[in-house]
Amino acid sequence: MTTMTQLFKIVSTNDYDTLEKLIMGNKKPDFNCIKSGISLVYKAIEVRALECFNLLLSLPDLSVIQSNSSNANGLGIALEYYSTAPNQSNKYYLDKLIERNVSIDSYSLGKCMSDTVLFDSMFNRVDKKSSTITNLVGTAVSTTNVHVMNKLYDWLYSNNPAYYSTPETKNTFNDNILRIAIGANNIIAIEHLEKLGHNILNIKYLNNLIPSLYYAFLSNTDSIAFNFIFSRMEKLSVEELNQIPSIKKLAILTNNNSYYYGSREHKNIIEYYKSILSLSIYWDDLTDCIVSYYLSIYFDLGSYYWNSRKYKEKIYEKQNIIYMLLKTNKVKSNPFDKIFQSKNELNSSINSGIKRLGNNQAALINEIKLIARKCKYLLNGSGFKEPAGLSDHFKLIFNDGDSTYETEYANYIAELEGWYKGSSEEKKPKARVTRKKKTAPAEIDVIN
Repeated sequence: MTTMTQLFKIVSTNDYDTLEKLIMGNKKPDFNCIKSGISLVYKAIEVRALECFNLLLSLPDLSVIQSNSSNANGLGIALEYYSTAPNQSNKYYLDKLIERNVSIDSYSLGKCMSDTVLFDSMFNRVDKKSSTITNLVGTAVSTTNVHVMNKLYDWLYSNNPAYYSTPETKNTFNDNILRIAIGANNIIAIEHLEKLGHNILNIKYLNNLIPSLYYAFLSNTDSIAFNFIFSRMEKLSVEELNQIPSIKKLAILTNNNSYYYGSREHKNIIEYYKSILSLSIYWDDLTDCIVSYYLSIYFDLGSYYWNSRKYKEKIYEKQNIIYMLLKTNKVKSNPFDKIFQSKNELNSSINSGIKRLGNNQAALINEIKLIARKCKYLLNGSGFKEPAGLSDHFKLIFNDGDSTYETEYANYIAELEGWYKGSSEEKKPKARVTRKKKTAPAEIDVIN
């Protein structure tokens, strides 16, 4: 009996004489066998064993081509070759598979969108269930294939499938596409959804309805989609703006660290915050936002990588964001009270950072302490005083009796104010509701 290993060797070497004898023999081996996820048909295409490929496809009981796996049915490798080199030789394999009614999945179909004739031929055969069409539209949007995107939406409106037949199902479908469009910075697709009557200003995220502007902020995208959505939001009236679900919950952004540790880095986070804070939003209490960034900075200081240029830039950026949030005067309770609840974590981060550096890194240890002190200065500068219970923590970052801290504090606040004023002048928002500046005593208490 011919083994599976022998069968794959026969096809790999295009030994069509032996394969034909096996096909004509009384005891036929399993020509539908799968080895390491691929079939004999896949292997024949991969090694260009044309004669073996033709013999296999002549088998009336070749059920493997009905497999849902594009590796098992051979369609994946055939499309890969054809998309790389769209010549007649490569097209032959595709045509033969399609003639045998090969099972077509949305992933494979998405790979041939650039070939209109081939796409139409395969689309006519594909099972047009909800997941298939959603994946195809998503692929067209993510690759900015406007022609296919329009063709698929035309099909949806012409055929009215159950998953796109009511306002509710249309909203669910289009919300999925909006997420993809924002992630791909595809403004054409976002505008298309807008013309369809879909509300592009909010979106479902982690089972909650949030502003799509916030989703663009969280999606690790470039600023294109963010700026487009912002251009729509800044034209709303104050009443319309504040009716957007969860628009007042800035903690949606500050409690998410995907920015700093995601696969792509945000380059415009400060600009994003400037835009968002320029909107006339009746913010909820921003105390939790301050606390989130404060603790995040300490987490960074305890990290092995805290001294890398990337980490330092992000730490300084977070401190600038804290200052921007404090300037809104929407921090309605003392952040130190909640920070106190995480005192053990604060101590652990500082001690871990210092211990990791050892005794020969005095300059870096002092830098860790300085960054931590600046976090305290930020809150003191807005009039918030730390509770006595944090005194033992601050002893880790202050030295008793040092008289330079008042000057250090004053210089840092002046530096931040200069940055803030320069940053505001650089990009002045349109006329908004004026926010009064909060006056507070400039005091820092180091409790011994």
